[in-house]
Amino acid sequence: MSAYIITRIQVGDYDAWRPMFDQDLPRAREKATRQRVFRSADDPNHVFIYLEFASLEDARTAGRRLLDSGVLDRFSDKHGPNVLLRGVPIYVSRPLQIAHEPGGSLNSTRHHLLKRCWHGRYGSVGVMCV
Repeated sequence: MSAYIITRIQVGDYDAWRPMFDQDLPRAREKATRQRVFRSADDPNHVFIYLEFASLEDARTAGRRLLDSGVLDRFSDKHGPNVLLRGVPIYVSRPLQIAHEPGGSLNSTRHHLLKRCWHGRYGSVGVMCV
């Protein structure tokens, strides 16, 4: 079962931080099967690090290495490392078709459907109501 680590850090200066990140001194990414670094569109020094591992054990080991190494201690604005398992998808594979009665408006039909979803009347048949 795959496991993941997501960490958010305000690095202050991305250009100075990135070479240190690439060195991976704690060897936290040693067993990562996939890695991504995202930068906030509003603040490029606000980064989100996504790591994927083949097992929960590998992800927990990587998280411990990060914490034990102290590399995150220099950042006051951070969250993580968060070790996560994949959740159950909450999307539908194709669009929901909404039919309405002749003479009725599509908007009133959508409103009725959303109202029923809000009150849980369709939740038991596997329709995700948003």
